[in-house]
Amino acid sequence: SYSFCTLLNYSCSIIKMPLPVALLASSAMGCVTWFGYRNMYEKRRKFWKETGERVRNAPSVKEGLSVSVVIPAYNEEDNIEACVTSVLDNCDGIDDLQVIVVDDMSKDQTVKIATSVKETHKNGNKLTVMSAGPRPENEVWLGKCWAVYQASKTATGTHICFLDADVKLKPNGLQQAVQTAINEDCDLLSGDVSFSCKCAAEKLIQPLIIMNLVLNNDHSVCNDDEQEVASAAGHIMIFKRSSYEAFGGHSVKGVRDHVVEDVMLGYFVKCAAKGTVRFYDFTSVAEIQMYNTTKELFEGYTKNIFLAFDQSILSVIAVSILNILAFGLPVTSLVWGIMLASPASTFPIVSFLYCTYTQYSIRSQLEEDGRISSSLWWMHPVGALGLVFIAVTSMLKGVTGIGWTWKGRPLRMPEEEQEQNDKKSD
Repeated sequence: SYSFCTLLNYSCSIIKMPLPVALLASSAMGCVTWFGYRNMYEKRRKFWKETGERVRNAPSVKEGLSVSVVIPAYNEEDNIEACVTSVLDNCDGIDDLQVIVVDDMSKDQTVKIATSVKETHKNGNKLTVMSAGPRPENEVWLGKCWAVYQASKTATGTHICFLDADVKLKPNGLQQAVQTAINEDCDLLSGDVSFSCKCAAEKLIQPLIIMNLVLNNDHSVCNDDEQEVASAAGHIMIFKRSSYEAFGGHSVKGVRDHVVEDVMLGYFVKCAAKGTVRFYDFTSVAEIQMYNTTKELFEGYTKNIFLAFDQSILSVIAVSILNILAFGLPVTSLVWGIMLASPASTFPIVSFLYCTYTQYSIRSQLEEDGRISSSLWWMHPVGALGLVFIAVTSMLKGVTGIGWTWKGRPLRMPEEEQEQNDKKSD
């Protein structure tokens, strides 16, 4: 902040803007930014509360529940036991539960641990552990698409729930979600779950990811059947099995070869297959703990952010600047005002207090709603710098053609992967 203030002082001298005027302008900008964000957040929070209530209070269905839960796993020895156990503990209220752990050629103890759960859990007879097998050499299958599609062929339930291995279902969570899907005749239902953070980097970055999603995602539009806008959260997706099989599911070109396959699935179901897609609040259904280390978090989000913005350089730069202004400007204005020690310094102090209180109250409400802890909320400026670094890195990897990786596996842009396969065929 001190270095930035020195730079601002120098800039003002060049453009001949009086320092008090520049100080007031920067302070006002911070207030306006957080006032606008607060209003948008309240609208999004209203949507979360309304859809969350619909999930929690979903009426029981007369025909009973028949569900196949598919859990893809690649080197998930740290997560697989808790995930599978949470699913098997959700048998109450599910008349016909089938649980499939599909191993995607893991190199660790994932299969051994999953098999152990099958042998020791009281509902272990409902669990099948299978291998996805090697991927076709002449086709592009990115991420978990190959594994989940292979498992879906063995699914017997009327609904399929695709669940990431780092997700844990809450008591009665599966029942609530599937009942909602049936009552509202959804071809695809997914939602935002609770976030649990372990490492310091996750506590700094993950809340800001959620706060940025408030800006970028209006899920009420996604739920409007008249709008050709769709979304889905890949960590938990519930499909009507007949619909999934009818349009091809994860095997569809444009889904299987895309890094953010969950968003593409939502688009294909809604816009291509003309199905019913809903995105609701799932904080009562499940919680997720995505990354155990800073390295995992960096690798995970660099593969998603640029593609989530539809490979728009302008969008990534704009959001990065907005984060720097929103989280850095109030602190900078405060330090700048103290350095000037003039009557104009009063407003930056008031602006800093308003912006800080707004951030604190939003994080407190996110915790109250069960979305994420308010831990380290006062470190937002540091988290914002980390998030901007990740976003810019994601963009540069996409623009330069370096591509991304996940757990050591290379992930390229779909067209680049196809070109590479075409050369092999030639």
